[in-house]
Amino acid sequence: MQMDGEPWKQPLKWDYSTFMKIERVPFQSRMISGK
Repeated sequence: MQMDGEPWKQPLKWDYSTFMKIERVPFQSRMISGK
C-alpha cells in the first residue's frame, strides 16, 4: 500500500510544478498582449 501511495504523490508534485509554469507563461503573455 505504501508503494502505491508514493507514486501518486510524485506525479502530484510534477503536476503542480507544470501547472505553475503553464499558468505563469499565459499570464505574462496576456500582460504583453494586453499592453
